[in-house]
Amino acid sequence: MLKKDNSKIQIVGAGIAGMTAAINLAKNGKSVIIYEKKNCIGGSRDGDFEGLENWIFSKGLPDSVAECGIDFNSIPKTPIFEFFVHVKGKQPIRVKSQDPFFHIVNRGTSSDSFDNYLTEICKSLNIEFLFNQNLIKSKPQISVPPRSRPQIHIRTLRSARAFSN
Repeated sequence: MLKKDNSKIQIVGAGIAGMTAAINLAKNGKSVIIYEKKNCIGGSRDGDFEGLENWIFSKGLPDSVAECGIDFNSIPKTPIFEFFVHVKGKQPIRVKSQDPFFHIVNRGTSSDSFDNYLTEICKSLNIEFLFNQNLIKSKPQISVPPRSRPQIHIRTLRSARAFSN
């Protein structure tokens, strides 16, 4: 959710999408403030791992991430070159490649998390954070039960690109 007041563009939520939108806006000369309902960034995802996937883009992952204003090579990540597919009633199938299938990032509050990486970029761009700010008072009209929500991955970064007039 984006709101605009007289001087700053206001973003609700300091997740991947919110911080990426703020980074893009700040790089385009806008003054930005992010409101976060938790008392820190990454608290609701602390200790989680997430995949940045290579197979969902027509361009390579580094180029797709760069379009979102993020330096792919600086992201703390682990490339995954092989994994096992488990199918009920069959032996696990090993899948291997010379190029990484995807990259795993650590989420949460730790210094090596993707959330912290984005936070440091925001701070370097003078993006302001206000914590313990639950600005969305009512429940959304349409919601997705937590178990059926798709994994958030690099597509979130791409959709977070924001433009302001």
